[in-house]
Amino acid sequence: MRTTKITIITITILLTALLPLSAACGTAEETLPTPIPTSTPTATSTLMPTLTPVPTATPAPPPTAPPMPPPTRTPVAVGASTTGAQGSEASSSTGSSISRDSDPAALIAASIEAMQHTQSFHAEVDAVFKVVQTEASFRMDEETFGTEFPIRYIGDFQMPDRSDGKLQIALGLALLELDIITIGETAYITNPETGAWEQFPLFLTGLPDPYDLVLAPSDTSRYTNLQYVGEKTTDGVQTHHIRADLRANVLGSAFDKLFVEVWIGTDDNLLRQLSMAGETSVDEQDTAGIASNTLGAADIGGDAEFLVTITYTDYNTDIVITPPTG
Repeated sequence: MRTTKITIITITILLTALLPLSAACGTAEETLPTPIPTSTPTATSTLMPTLTPVPTATPAPPPTAPPMPPPTRTPVAVGASTTGAQGSEASSSTGSSISRDSDPAALIAASIEAMQHTQSFHAEVDAVFKVVQTEASFRMDEETFGTEFPIRYIGDFQMPDRSDGKLQIALGLALLELDIITIGETAYITNPETGAWEQFPLFLTGLPDPYDLVLAPSDTSRYTNLQYVGEKTTDGVQTHHIRADLRANVLGSAFDKLFVEVWIGTDDNLLRQLSMAGETSVDEQDTAGIASNTLGAADIGGDAEFLVTITYTDYNTDIVITPPTG
């Protein structure tokens, strides 16, 4: 049905950028559970707050060192913040004063290794997906306008292949809410009309394997213009800040101009935050009936931009994720 179609398309767009490291420890085979009986959805009229777009990261060449010996960098204590032109972020442009731990490729490799040994974590995703459309106006010229879809996802993740979360999508004045559970190769998603759980093979939902995403092990060829920005305190945790461009084929040929920033814990190498920005295109055939049924507008198609920020917390807490029970 059409509602299910928009559900799958939107989830695909969102989770294409989600969980770059979460399944690095592999996947496990699961027995497909029996479909779950229908349950009654809880109505909601609360509008989701407008999300603040994440600025597109534009890599910049490192500044030229002045013709004098570089100053010795003062070590930054874990958990402490630094001040100056960069606020809480310590500059990394002091040449030889940067420690060996500031090599961005090495930091990414260390983070991948650390994430492989995590048992669980909590993630919060704020995203904006904007379709930019151009059409002829009565003045015989063209007008450009955009349709924004703010998206929020909050969930828990149990290694190696389980997740349990809630997805919220703002569609005009309506707020679409879905519960999503993934276990192995099976996805359970609540029907937005009935609230009943529906079971899908994971590959049919379009949800990507997190193992193959942004920080795939030992694959630095996915990046260009890797840059170590500095150290920053993120949610009370001292982190390394890394910025890079992503090759267009990382998320598929439909994506272009991909940028990513990551914040990795200085003490434990665990991923603390990820921001991604990029461009793609949306075919009206892929959204046929969605806008007219939901928004009372024409079907949506055109160039699209997305901004995603993911925050990772609560590593290695006791989490047990099971199939829905009704």
